[in-house]
Amino acid sequence: MSGFSLASGSNSLLSAPKAEATLLDAPKKQTLQPIVTGTTVIGLKYNGGVMLAADTLASYGSLARYKDIRRLDRVGENTIIGASGEMSDFQAIMKKLEHMNNDDIQQVSI
Repeated sequence: MSGFSLASGSNSLLSAPKAEATLLDAPKKQTLQPIVTGTTVIGLKYNGGVMLAADTLASYGSLARYKDIRRLDRVGENTIIGASGEMSDFQAIMKKLEHMNNDDIQQVSI
């Protein structure tokens, strides 16, 4: 070993000072693959029904980039879906749901 032992003493591994790294000590990094995200969608149930609300701001990396993003969308006649987080995920889910809804409509009309 390189001068350290498990016994107590100045060269002991047990008494060696431990470096505690914090986020402030970490080197600054820029996002290499920024994604478009958003934060707030809320749903409330009340005596007359359900109310959904969402903000319209979307961030690109750490930049508040898009100020008019729709986070609520209709699927079929009786469903509204809302999403926060990565916008491309929401868009992919909406595309799939619309396709499934169209398939259901076609099967009913046959």
